[in-house]
Amino acid sequence: NFRKLYGKISNTFKKGDRLVFDVTANYEVASFNGKKRLVISTVGEFGGKNPYLGITYIIVGAINLFFGFLIAFKQIIYPRPLGDPSLLPWN
Repeated sequence: NFRKLYGKISNTFKKGDRLVFDVTANYEVASFNGKKRLVISTVGEFGGKNPYLGITYIIVGAINLFFGFLIAFKQIIYPRPLGDPSLLPWN
């Protein structure tokens, strides 16, 4: 099963409003016993059906940014001498 976001409706609707959709068979699904369905869903502030996925992306991005600054700070304070043959493991 998969979902494909086809479009976005920016209007607001009230309970009892009638929506009419025109579905065109552009892709054949009978050969693999597939079915087509129309799903109308709401979208959260981070997009998608699951708001925790967007929150997880933000948290992981913040952690990566923190470690990036930490490594850059370490490199500025204690720089590694470049091209020093004594740092090679076989010497």
